[in-house]
Formats: sequence, C-alpha cells, structure tokens
Amino acid sequence: MNSDQADYYTSTWDHVQGTFVDGPAAAVAAADQLIRELLRERGYPGGDRDEQLALASVAHGGAVGDYREAQFVAQRVRHDANGASTEEMRDAMLRYRRVLDDVLSKVTTAGTELAPGAGTPR
Repeated sequence: MNSDQADYYTSTWDHVQGTFVDGPAAAVAAADQLIRELLRERGYPGGDRDEQLALASVAHGGAVGDYREAQFVAQRVRHDANGASTEEMRDAMLRYRRVLDDVLSKVTTAGTELAPGAGTPR
C-alpha cells in the first residue's frame, strides 16, 4: 500500500464520518464496507467475515475486538435501521476508526507496507 492509497482510505473515512449526523445507520454501513475493503487490499480475504477476522488478528490483534464489536452493530442496523441506538452507532464508528488507524499504522513512512502478521516490509 502506498501513501496515495492510505490517503484514499483516510479521506474516504472523513467523508463517511461526515455523513453520520444525517444518517448514522448509513454511515455505519459505509464504514463497515470501507474497513472490509481496506482489509481485503491488505491481504485479508473478505469472502468470509470470520476468516477475515481470524487472519487479521495475527497482525492487528488489538483492533480485532473493536472490529468485531463494530460489525455486530453494523449487522443489526443492516437488518433494521433502528436496530441500534445512536450511541451504539457512534461507538461503532469510533471502533471502526481505531481499526482504520491500526491497519494504516502498519504502512511505513516510506510507503512500504508490512506483510500481514510480519514485522518486515514486503
């Protein structure tokens, strides 16, 4: 992942976050999609959420709990826009942001990404 790709995710996040006030359920759904896309790009297949979580836990163990909790809220609002309170959706957005920050923090300042689960650039 290069710095332009990292900038894409950061600016897209800013847009998604900006839509929260007018549509919290839609913002949570968009945040979920953005994080899934980021994880796929980083090498964690997104076909199966449980598999993606298991693979991501190796390099992003601290963020996986946040990801799991945020996905739980996203799943509830996906089935019913009123399936979670605004406070629960706000918390989900904060959790997604921590995941975004954790995953993007693995990109070095030189634009080289660390291989998933490894401490060496690839």
